[in-house]
This record gives sequence, C-alpha cells and structure tokens, in this order.
Amino acid sequence: MGNQDCTIYIGNIDPQVTEQLLFELISHISPVVSIKMPKDRITELHQGYGFVELRTSDDAEYVKQIYSGLRLYNKPLKISRATQDDNNNSSRSNGGGNNNTSGSINSSFIGIGAILYIGNLDELVDEKILFETFSNFGNLISNPIIERDNITGKSKNFGFISYDSFESSDKAIKEMNGKLILNKQIKLDYAFKSNGKNREKHGDKSERLLAEKAKLNNFNLKASNSSSQQTSTNSNINNNNNNNHNKHNNNNNNNSFQNIRLG
Repeated sequence: MGNQDCTIYIGNIDPQVTEQLLFELISHISPVVSIKMPKDRITELHQGYGFVELRTSDDAEYVKQIYSGLRLYNKPLKISRATQDDNNNSSRSNGGGNNNTSGSINSSFIGIGAILYIGNLDELVDEKILFETFSNFGNLISNPIIERDNITGKSKNFGFISYDSFESSDKAIKEMNGKLILNKQIKLDYAFKSNGKNREKHGDKSERLLAEKAKLNNFNLKASNSSSQQTSTNSNINNNNNNNHNKHNNNNNNNSFQNIRLG
C-alpha cells in the first residue's frame, strides 16, 4: 500500500468475498485507491484479510467507523487503521536484541504495554493465524501486526501482538515461546520500547505497577475483538451515516450493502 495513513486492515473476511465485491462495497461510500488481499500460493484463495487504501486519512477513518462489524456471509468484518509504516522515522525493535526494526506502534496498540515480539515466523503465517493462535491466551487489544514489505506485501518474518493484561502476555510466552507454527520454531518475548533507553523492554516493573493501579481504579482496556465494542460500533453506524451525509452523499446506496448478511 502506498500511503499507510490512508490504509485500513480488514480481517475475518469470508472466503466467498472477492476483491471486486470488497471494492464495490467500499467505493459506495469512499473513493478506493487500491485493494490487496494476499492469496495462498497453492490454492490461490485469499487468506481472510486484506488492505484497502483510500484517498484520504479521513476516508479511511470513515470507512472503519461505518463498516466495522458489518456481516458479509454471516462473518463480521474486523477493521482497523494500518499501523506499519516503513517510511516512518520512528521505529520499534524486535525482541531478539538486533536492531531489526520497521514502522511504529500507535497508542491504541500499546495499551498497558503487554506487547510481544514474535520472531522467526514462517513466510506463510498471516495475521489470521496469529490471531487464532494467540487469542487463546487472552484478549488482544488490536489485530496482530506482521511487518511486511510495503511494495510486495511479503512478510519480514516477525510481528507484534498486544494483550490487555500481563497475565495473558506472560501466559502466551510460557506456552508458545519455542513452539512450532507452520514448521518454524517461533521466538516470543516482550518487545523493546520504541522510545526506551538502554534497550528497555515492555513488561517491566513500572508498566506492571501502572497496570495494577489502573485495575484498582476500575480502568478497563477495550479489546478490539470484544463483543461490546462491536455492538457499540454497530449502534453508531446510522448516526455516522447521518453526520456524514453531506460529505459522502451516499447513504441511500450504502443501505443496500447492509443487507449482505448471508450464511
């Protein structure tokens, strides 16, 4: 994707959804610059996720607000803003001690700091596999991120996941570090802080103390895959349509796609 600020990630896409259908759906409410749905090399079927570049950052945010949770073939779409940016001067380091960095982590991904680096990923491992694997240990506050080449979309063989609690991230490390995913032994550890001094890692005492204080104050992170967030997003769709009617002038057409709830 050419411009990460204008790009959204769409996950949980049903196998029956094609690039053409996705293009028609999104272009109904916003101009589409490009769509990329990575495909399996053998089956030539898409892998359940894709990236859509819109014309502006506002368009990307609008599409995310309108279509998050929309059911296509009875599967709710999971949409988030793309966070990787190979041209960004800020960087995030992996958990292996090498300065193999790319992109940046935005505040919604950081959460309390329970961020894990996943290294030595098989090139066929995608975000869907990471989500299905690591959501077993707790709530992920954002879609997993696999660092990819901006032009080819090819995996750089490492990525990041972020939990809403250190209990979940600790459990994931204990259960999965050194385990095989698609015949490659992964390396799992806390990620280095992008702005940390002396190569500090997430998951330190200060972050854990802050997390405990937040818990005592009844502060709860909203996991991106929680049903409450999806319900809230869906309840705001009509309001968002009305508030943005003058900008997009397409609500009547948009309603026709709300009926794509097949299964």
